[in-house]
Parts: sequence; structure tokens; C-alpha cells
Amino acid sequence: EGLKDLEMAIGYCAGEDEDEKAHLLADLETLKTKMKSLGMMTEWQMSEAALKKCEADKLMTQKKYEDACEKYTEVLEEEPKYMDCFANRVVALLCLKRFKEAIADCDVIIAHCQNVASALADGGVGELSQIMADSDD
Repeated sequence: EGLKDLEMAIGYCAGEDEDEKAHLLADLETLKTKMKSLGMMTEWQMSEAALKKCEADKLMTQKKYEDACEKYTEVLEEEPKYMDCFANRVVALLCLKRFKEAIADCDVIIAHCQNVASALADGGVGELSQIMADSDD
């Protein structure tokens, strides 16, 4: 996830200088290649869905919101529980002033969070109080 965050930061912080963005993204790709060769990339990060998500993230930095929505949708068809894609698609939809669709995606995110919280509270993964206590260690 750190690489994704770095990629987004490059897109937003590199200003309008396309040469600078291209150089920084090339450096990032070199880093990804090195990490992959060292076995530091997960299967998800090397998957087709992850590559599509990276493409969508790049489209967002270029303010190509319609194209980004389409890419995020492709990812969600393969990985329907990938909440980062829903969240990013919400941002793109808001930029496109497609508010009803954005709200629908927010509803999916909220339902997912409620399901996770319910599973934790019901002891499906361990008592919530024990999990919270362990988080302080």
C-alpha cells in the first residue's frame, strides 16, 4: 500500500511538469521491479486487478475522472470487496458531479464496514475487547 500512496503523492505533488512526473514514475517503476525481484511484492500487487487500479490512480492524477471510473469498475468486477477502489471511485464520481452513483458506492463501503465491525463484535475473529487490548501492546 505504501507504493500506491507514493504513486498518488507523485501525481498530486509533481505539479504540472509532465517531464518531472514521468521521471518520478519511472523511478517508482524501477523500485517496484527491484522489490519484485527481491520477493517483496505480494501476489495482489502483481495481479491484473492491481495493475488496473494503478492505471486508474494515474488517471485520477491526470484528472481523467471518467476513464478512472471505468478502470475502478473493471477492478471491482474482479475484486468486489476492494474498498479502496470504491473510495477512489467515489472521489472520481464526485468530480464528475455524479452524486447518486457516489452515494451508492458510499453505501457499499458503509455496509462493508458494518459487516466487519459486526464480525469483530460477535466474536467471529476474537472478542472485540481482547483485540482492542492487544492493540495497545
